[in-house]
Amino acid sequence: MAIPDDQLTRWCNQGGTTNSIAAHTSIRNALESNDSLLSGRNFEIFLQGSYRNSTNIRADSDVDLVVQLNEVFYKDLSRLNGFEKIAQERTYDAFGPARHNAVDWRADVGSALRKKFGNALKPGGGKAFHVVTGPGNMTADVLPAVRFKDYTSFRSVNEETFDEGAEFVDAAGNYIVNFPKLHIEHGEAKNSLYQTNGRYKPSVRMFKNARNCMIERNRLGDGVAPSYFVECLLYNVPEGNYSASPRDTFFNVTKYLYDNQNLIVNFRCQNGRLALFGMASTQWNTTDASEFIGGLANLWDHWE
Repeated sequence: MAIPDDQLTRWCNQGGTTNSIAAHTSIRNALESNDSLLSGRNFEIFLQGSYRNSTNIRADSDVDLVVQLNEVFYKDLSRLNGFEKIAQERTYDAFGPARHNAVDWRADVGSALRKKFGNALKPGGGKAFHVVTGPGNMTADVLPAVRFKDYTSFRSVNEETFDEGAEFVDAAGNYIVNFPKLHIEHGEAKNSLYQTNGRYKPSVRMFKNARNCMIERNRLGDGVAPSYFVECLLYNVPEGNYSASPRDTFFNVTKYLYDNQNLIVNFRCQNGRLALFGMASTQWNTTDASEFIGGLANLWDHWE
């Protein structure tokens, strides 16, 4: 027996946003106020994750925020030719060495959050600070990061192109680069009229709810398929598999993934810059992905 249509339709629905708005506002007000320890610094605060991507479901509670320092940046010049590398380094050497790194900025943001939230501030996930911003489920994971430029060309300060990323450090001191703004841009493009006609993001929500259903029924281990990886997995599924019918979409996407498990090792994250699978702490493994895909097929074939 296949999954009922009304169940799939409910799974496509977006979760509430009231708590996310409140948590985001509370963090922003705390860090941007005149008495903040970060007052006078050049930084920006932006949402990432399911709430920013409109792929949040009812079970999602924490809001993911990036606090990005923009007064300095770190870089990757590997895609530049020799002349461009020299030009970039000579140009920016004139500004002197960077005054701050990701470790320094993490400490600064932690101090500013602690001043405002006190014992409501907890280390979270090794990379972010977990903040209880108010009563109920108003919580946020706050990631301090420093701007990162992955250059594609350079002629001068006014003639440079790059993919903008964010460099951060985890609690163990490991430096990590990710591309949250590209993740958002590519997700919006995938959901656009010209690709899936607004079907991509509801489908991500449907599959995240299906994962939670499998966990509740002891058909999938908790932690096997984190939301970020599920979204990136679906991003690699060709647009033609996303139908106006949730039933057709669930079947088509699951069948595509099941039939092409030998190809998923080549999948990219939604940001387009990083491999989805690998040995890094920010990557998935194909064993867990195959368990998730097999679980989806089993859920479709053996719905109760």
